[in-house]
Amino acid sequence: MARLLRALPDGLAVVVVDDGSGDAATTAAPTRRRGATLVRHETPQGPAAARNAGLRRVGTPLVVFVDSDVVPEPDWLQTLLVQTVDPALAAVAPRVLGLGPDAGDGWLARYERLHSSLDLGPEPARVVPRGRVSYVPTACLLARVEALGAGFDEQLAVAEDVDLVWRLHAAGWRVRYCSAAVVRHEHRVALRGWLVRKAFYGTGAAAVGTRHGRAVAPVAMPPWAAATCAAALVQRGWALPVVAAAPVVAVVRLSTRLGGLDHPWRTAARLVPAGLGGAVRQCAGALTRHWWPATAAGALVSRRVRHAALAAAVLGGLDDWRRSRPTLDPVRFVAARRLDDLAYGAGVWWGAWRDRDPRALLPDLSGRAASTRTGRAE
Repeated sequence: MARLLRALPDGLAVVVVDDGSGDAATTAAPTRRRGATLVRHETPQGPAAARNAGLRRVGTPLVVFVDSDVVPEPDWLQTLLVQTVDPALAAVAPRVLGLGPDAGDGWLARYERLHSSLDLGPEPARVVPRGRVSYVPTACLLARVEALGAGFDEQLAVAEDVDLVWRLHAAGWRVRYCSAAVVRHEHRVALRGWLVRKAFYGTGAAAVGTRHGRAVAPVAMPPWAAATCAAALVQRGWALPVVAAAPVVAVVRLSTRLGGLDHPWRTAARLVPAGLGGAVRQCAGALTRHWWPATAAGALVSRRVRHAALAAAVLGGLDDWRRSRPTLDPVRFVAARRLDDLAYGAGVWWGAWRDRDPRALLPDLSGRAASTRTGRAE
């Protein structure tokens, strides 16, 4: 926290929230040196309650939430503030990269630097459910106080950032991911703590599903793409005609809907293969991540499921490795990717069981864009 406070620009009004730490004096000392306001919870109440406690003491139109394990880079705040010229913008988040690199980094640290849950990539984007960037973490977030209202849902111990972003979107506000602004985050790189954190993230999916319905579905694709993927997975002779015919039917139907364009057939012929490629990636990812317990059970009794699982685990991992352009070799990258998926998927299943709500595990095959509704499932 002292490291973060030293990195913040001069002139900011700073509120430090100590959410029930075991050593109040250690928190208080750097807070006094900074001249910041200290708010302390005697017992931990969770990140949502801690951020709300700070929010209630903000008297400015804008607020920045920054976690204590974050180190901002120069000009990060100015770059984010430029975005607020849009009066419809509720929040904007920077890119969150890891610390380092360090010559002594192990394979897990190198993987996390490449594939952290907090790093949303090098390209800016508008944040929408199921978009290329569907949420932003609140490890660092600049927000308009007016848009936040009461703030975070304090019933959520995790995924409170996803819930907030989707509620802002549902209310008509804009949220942006600004990759030009960069902060650094001290990732967990000890194996046990890393696995526990990934599983913890997964437990939040059920609560988000309860509040936002099918927006949280692990797989979302139109029926023709689902039929193609299902036919390929069953690995039967009769499935080949389905695999061949479903995309053709999709091109015909889409070209009809695009009749107002100059070249509807050509456009449809480009879009359908791209959509099918995305569907295949979604299915492979779901088999090894959200649905891996079901995949593992099926593999015990079915050779075809074993083949599908092996292909998804190896080929899907290598595809991720290729697109990440990593400095880590493919064997260790794929191994880390699978451990990441196993931990997160276990958390999803535990959350679904705990909340008695399976929506975080169910596919959405409607072919329609997801919408969210504030405070209740769709």
